[in-house]
Amino acid sequence: GYLALYWVRVAMYVMLALLMGTVWYRQGPHNQRQIQDRFGVHFFSVAFLCFMSVAAIPAYIEDRVIFERERSNGKYSTLAYLTANTLISSVFVFVIAIVFSAIIYWMIGMNDDPHERFWRFVLFLYLALLVAESIMVCLSAMIPYFIIALALGAGANGFFMVVQGYFIRASMIPRGWKWAHYVSYQKYSFEALVANDFRGRTFDCAPATTTGGSCFCLFRPAIAGACSFTGEDVLREYGYEDVDLWDWFGVLMGMIAFYRIMTYALMRLKKMSV
Repeated sequence: GYLALYWVRVAMYVMLALLMGTVWYRQGPHNQRQIQDRFGVHFFSVAFLCFMSVAAIPAYIEDRVIFERERSNGKYSTLAYLTANTLISSVFVFVIAIVFSAIIYWMIGMNDDPHERFWRFVLFLYLALLVAESIMVCLSAMIPYFIIALALGAGANGFFMVVQGYFIRASMIPRGWKWAHYVSYQKYSFEALVANDFRGRTFDCAPATTTGGSCFCLFRPAIAGACSFTGEDVLREYGYEDVDLWDWFGVLMGMIAFYRIMTYALMRLKKMSV
């Protein structure tokens, strides 16, 4: 059942990738009017793929029940179970990430100059999925009722989605919610995908409709009077100019480790309370 679930998810993500690829088909690489559309692609790629990780909760809870029975018989240790769970899920999540990315990346027309940008896209999508899976495993270890775990998992992903900085810019999030922006794993994956796509791009401004200038730019060029602007100008306007891919990679890896360690601690505490 556990492996069948992953193959069902792979099929679902393939259909989603084909849908996205045809809806956002061939975004103009230099068209300034499609900049917001590009942001939408990156947001939806991270948000929806991670949101659907809640589908794994029933299987995780079923596996945990079997594990607890076998552990009580002295056949498994908590560390061995979690290590096996992590390794197996990591492989299937990678399959999901690379199949999805291979379909949409060139259909949509993302930045493939140089080609390692594709692998960065796969990497940060993969890391976001691993964090999401780790959160679901943690919830499954904490809550024995899958309906409640599903509700909490969906709520957690919705929460991270709201505060990650797409719907409302990070600079405009109220002070009391700033902390939430920085604990949202979706922030780091989304910003990494955006930076990966926009850095190195050049966008053409539209011809001016009045006699007051030669062109109309949706974003202010770094060079005054220029009739084009760069992806870096767009990132600066949205506050993403300081995105460091290696730092964001480290944060996501830290989150994966944190939730897996939390799962281990919860399962050990549950063993001690039995």
